[in-house]
Amino acid sequence: MTVYMKFGSFFFMLIVVVFVLAGCEASEESEGETLSSSKSITAFSFEASNSSALSTDIIGSIDETNHAISLNVPFGTNVSTLVATFTTSEDSVQVSSVDQVSGTTANDFSNSVTYTVVASDKTTQKYTVSVIVAKNSEKAITAFTFTTTANSSELNSDVTATIDETNHTISATVPFGTDITTLVATFTSSTDSTVSVGSITQTSGITANDFTSSVTYRVTAADAATQNYNVNISVATSSEKALTTFSFTSTANGTLASDVNGTINESNHTIAVTVPYNTSVIALIATYATSGSSVSVGGTAQTSGTTTNNFTSAVSYSVTAADASEQVYTVTVTVAAASSVKALNTFSINNIAGTINEAGYTISVTVPFGTTLTNLVANFTSSDYSAVSISGTSQVSGTTANDFSSTETYTVTAQDTSTQDYIVTVVVGPASSEKAITAFSFIAANNGALNGDNTATIDETNHTVNATVPFGTNVSALVATFILSDHSSVNVSGTPQVSGTTSNNFSSAVTYTVSAQDSSSQAYTVTVTIVANNAKAITAFSFTAASNGVLSASMHEISAGGVLIWAET
Repeated sequence: MTVYMKFGSFFFMLIVVVFVLAGCEASEESEGETLSSSKSITAFSFEASNSSALSTDIIGSIDETNHAISLNVPFGTNVSTLVATFTTSEDSVQVSSVDQVSGTTANDFSNSVTYTVVASDKTTQKYTVSVIVAKNSEKAITAFTFTTTANSSELNSDVTATIDETNHTISATVPFGTDITTLVATFTSSTDSTVSVGSITQTSGITANDFTSSVTYRVTAADAATQNYNVNISVATSSEKALTTFSFTSTANGTLASDVNGTINESNHTIAVTVPYNTSVIALIATYATSGSSVSVGGTAQTSGTTTNNFTSAVSYSVTAADASEQVYTVTVTVAAASSVKALNTFSINNIAGTINEAGYTISVTVPFGTTLTNLVANFTSSDYSAVSISGTSQVSGTTANDFSSTETYTVTAQDTSTQDYIVTVVVGPASSEKAITAFSFIAANNGALNGDNTATIDETNHTVNATVPFGTNVSALVATFILSDHSSVNVSGTPQVSGTTSNNFSSAVTYTVSAQDSSSQAYTVTVTIVANNAKAITAFSFTAASNGVLSASMHEISAGGVLIWAET
């Protein structure tokens, strides 16, 4: 038992001695080794397998002199979470104190990133990593439209162009009639690109161009590369092919008394025209308007207002549009039945309208007193297509004279030869009893004795006329200007008076006798008053010898230099 324990203690001590000796050897080796100061990045890249934003690997360029690393990535690359793959002379690399693991750690390269390499001897080296995103090289027009918003005066709907990316052409067809000299294009182009025509920068939906000929749109990419697009705009040919008006005018058709308009039914493309009774339809000339480019009948070109056609049966007018499409209109001409209307619509004599009694078919006209009835001319109108006669003699309004001393029978014959008689009675009105002077004056133009006109005052109650003329007026031969009631005349002592011409002596009252149409009369007393002299000066003063015995000679007053003196006469 004792021997065993001693052996065990010996074995334990042996083991301790071995470990101590080993430790001392290791310590001696460490003290003798030099630590590395190497701290470089020898390779740097972004591998597509580690970054979803990339489709290919991107190899960095290392500038060891400036300790800078640069990488160019394609346009559009999201650089906010790129993972770098790198090799280094040491295992310790940090970014902002965060240890970096090649092919694993992601960083945001929107701005430069500083990678710090730590050597074994704890010294460091910083590398500035810059990622450059390539500029966009895209230079395409991706959409091109003429919108109604930008072209409200020309287009009723948007027109979208076709883009041929192979040939870099753009084409569109706008509606017929569109003015393409100032069209505004609405377009989209590649991101960051600009579009110009010549030297003018284009703004989508704003800039107008003349598309009469091809227009070249140049697209400049962000990287300054360019691509031209030739834009060609064509105007559609018209498909319009309508007859918009249709008529037979009296100008083109001498057999017609007035124009006859057709009724156009656009829903079934028919035209109906009714011409007057007895019209010959075998050679009528149509006057029409059309939206088409040409019109023909049975292959024969038609000229509005010129070409003759036989309308005994329906005639087909073929209208050809600019786009060569056609539309046929069937024209049917109907001859109206003979009219049975037979009326005198108006009747007058000497501008005096007659009263027409249509129920009794009588006409009465009252003409002024004194009118001679034996040779009066009537003016009248009758119903369309009717004729007017008296005892078989044709009557022409405003021309034919008749004796209306007794009644006259006017016979109106309708188009269908039926007739209607009108009994016309002309009555002479009673003589007028009007006999008044309604105005009276002395006009300076007719009276040399006057410097101005003088208007008299008429007192109709007392039948007097009073006028006042200036002092000194010679009233012995004044000419009166006057107005009388209708159909009356005036005389002074049996002498007929003419207004503005006949003179009279108005030194005393003058009696004007006005005679009415019925021979009754009314006397007017005309008094002319001369205004009293308002002068108040002594124009002469003297002492005569005959009146004054003390004087041997007459004396009178004279003025010499403003001084009054007396002198012998």
